[in-house]
Amino acid sequence: MPPDDDHLDWERGWERAGRRDEARFDPEVVASTGARLDEFAQGLTGPERVALVALLDAAQVDTPLRQLAETPASQMLTVNEMATFRKLRDAPPPAGVLRPSLHVVMKATRLCNLRCTYCNYWRDGPGQVMTFPVLARTLYGVLSDPNVRQAEFIWHGGEPTLLGTEFFRKALWLQQRFRRPGQVVRNRTQTNATQLSDEFVQFWRQFRFIVGVSLDGPPEIHDRRRVDRLGRPTAATVRRGLDRLVAAGHDPRVLLVVDDAAIDAGAERILSYLLELGLRRVGLLNVVPENTPRGATGPGAYLAWPRYVGFLRDLFDLWWPDHVSAINLREIADLARQLLGGPPQLCNFAGDCFGSIFTVEPDGEVAACDRYVTVEAKHFGSVAVTPFPELATGPRMHELVTANHAATRATARCRWFEVCHGGCPHDRDLSASLIPGWDNGCCGLAPLLDHMAERIPTSHQPTEETCPK
Repeated sequence: MPPDDDHLDWERGWERAGRRDEARFDPEVVASTGARLDEFAQGLTGPERVALVALLDAAQVDTPLRQLAETPASQMLTVNEMATFRKLRDAPPPAGVLRPSLHVVMKATRLCNLRCTYCNYWRDGPGQVMTFPVLARTLYGVLSDPNVRQAEFIWHGGEPTLLGTEFFRKALWLQQRFRRPGQVVRNRTQTNATQLSDEFVQFWRQFRFIVGVSLDGPPEIHDRRRVDRLGRPTAATVRRGLDRLVAAGHDPRVLLVVDDAAIDAGAERILSYLLELGLRRVGLLNVVPENTPRGATGPGAYLAWPRYVGFLRDLFDLWWPDHVSAINLREIADLARQLLGGPPQLCNFAGDCFGSIFTVEPDGEVAACDRYVTVEAKHFGSVAVTPFPELATGPRMHELVTANHAATRATARCRWFEVCHGGCPHDRDLSASLIPGWDNGCCGLAPLLDHMAERIPTSHQPTEETCPK
């Protein structure tokens, strides 16, 4: 196959940009600043965060991403992959229809080496690895849209490390070839950290991935539910994986699933273990069932929302103010940030998630977010057949956005609406369907926010309207 010389002008433009950057920025200072970006960016508005990341990306000199992007297509792709790439690259420029900031959960594979007792995300058998056409069409559909200023791709599973680094190297190459000037492209990955190789640890560091690790608290909880195919515990293995990531310079984000077992252990035990591990950023995911009657009634499959909110209140009392600087408890910290006058950073509290967050399955099926993968009404079709922008802005999405706006407005009487913005629609719907007497005019966070506001010097004041305790 001949060299990909028809992209030479683009590559020369890239090199010229690199020389301009080199004259203006000290790369060591830029790298150091970039490592502290998330902490600094917490006080910025959304557009300000986008602009800051764009400036830092532009300031990087001779980065691995730039070097990867300069690799000829003939060295990256097979013959069939090249045909797909060329067809996309040579397509007429698309119209701008997507939102300026997008988060796309890429289900790179549904295969997994674990069998967590509450998980409904893993699959077995053929067809569980994202194909190249799906990968390329998704990345092109997002990054070629002139409206998109920032795109974050969350590489999820199953277990993404089962694919090896070459899959992700190819994805990064496609991102660089499809991205528009000035676009901010970020990558996250979520791993169970049970089989980390030096290659992956170095790859993520080299290409500035944000790495999330699944850890469900202390061993007496984790080992009961996060087990391998043979039912063996994994807490010790995950802890070794965390240590390896930290030693390599990563700042891993932990996602912890909160269910009845975690609550029974107590907020003090959970927080003390997280502090013992030296973790700095932890998300607290309430366990959710499959979106079916069977899933909703399975053992340990659903944590009633008031019980989860009560657990957050207990954690807050331990966290504020003694451990605020040591560890960021994502959901609690986001609410606290808003009470202090900052903008929401979590989709749960943004009030307008439909149209900003998508999940793409290995076969190309696009859904609203990964909580809705088994809800047909929240699916839009396959990117293998229809361009991503058409799926993301079609009639079904319009119906969802309209319905969510109405449901969100219905919660406006909540005294903390300006902080919770109606809450997560999936959590709201689950509570309405599974909790007798649930009042869907409120997201259920008011008891927590009332309590937090008593201790935080808040700039937000509740309205006179009330919602149920």
